[in-house]
Amino acid sequence: MRAIIRGFDVFLRRASHVFELDGDQTSVMRLQLAHTRHALELTDGTRGKAGDRVVLLHLANERVPPLPPEGPDLNWALRMHRDLVCALRLIAQHMQIDPRLADIHLVGGISALISYKDKGAINLMEHLGFMVMPYHSPLGVR
Repeated sequence: MRAIIRGFDVFLRRASHVFELDGDQTSVMRLQLAHTRHALELTDGTRGKAGDRVVLLHLANERVPPLPPEGPDLNWALRMHRDLVCALRLIAQHMQIDPRLADIHLVGGISALISYKDKGAINLMEHLGFMVMPYHSPLGVR
């Protein structure tokens, strides 16, 4: 069953043009090039127009540290935090040298894991430099 799921995941990544950073097989993040659907203004004053190119971050699920049987604990959280920070630094470095990313000044992602009710997750994302906003799908559902 795992092989089928992994195969389907590979198919979806290819179909969505999700890619690794220079063949990096260790990072917990992958990238996808996309366009903004609407104008944005971030908390730091960065602005984006509808149609601007953006890098979307994708979690490499198979590289996330396995959860302990008792559930997430402080060791797991620290390792995950370290892995995320390492991946974000690598992406920032890569954006400075990869010509495909030269004109991009917006980085984001879509997550079903973060709720506006989960202040801890929002605080973590803000600590990592992200602004959490509601997601509006093209179908009009949240």
